[in-house]
Amino acid sequence: MKLSNQSSLPLLMKVIFICILLYSGKGWCLDQTIWTKNSWEWLNNNYSYVMQEIKNKDSKLMVPIMNTVGYIWIHRDGALWVESTHFMLHIIHFHPDVFFKWFYSNQDSYQIWLDKAIGEMYFSALDSKQMIDVEVERLNAIHSLKNYIEKTKHHELKKMARDLENKLQTVEFRMVM
Repeated sequence: MKLSNQSSLPLLMKVIFICILLYSGKGWCLDQTIWTKNSWEWLNNNYSYVMQEIKNKDSKLMVPIMNTVGYIWIHRDGALWVESTHFMLHIIHFHPDVFFKWFYSNQDSYQIWLDKAIGEMYFSALDSKQMIDVEVERLNAIHSLKNYIEKTKHHELKKMARDLENKLQTVEFRMVM
């Protein structure tokens, strides 16, 4: 009988360990969701200020802004990925180096963003005004990418920029009814 109790002890320890992992994982997911929501609320509540900083070529806040937008993209939920793409296209227009350096450290997320946001959904519009706004963002990003590709010496960043430029050149708009 003692032998069977000893053999069940490792199983009990495994069950306890799994329960601890599951419980702590739920807390992490909850914290992650709250952080994403707080980050998104900050961007929305400070939209004018953030856009002003993005347009400022000398902004010292671009890394924290890109960190926030990138975090929202990585932990996207619902339509947040579309909204974060709006900010990213503006960052590409004014600060492509910040954008590509951030995604260089998050290359898996970059490929997903390129395929999903640029390849699938972002260029859908509800009306003609929205379609014009998104087209202007696309053209501005392409212009900045051409300059960035010409100037950057970093081979991997240049490749990432070329991939994005090619995707933006061939993207098709869709009107959502």
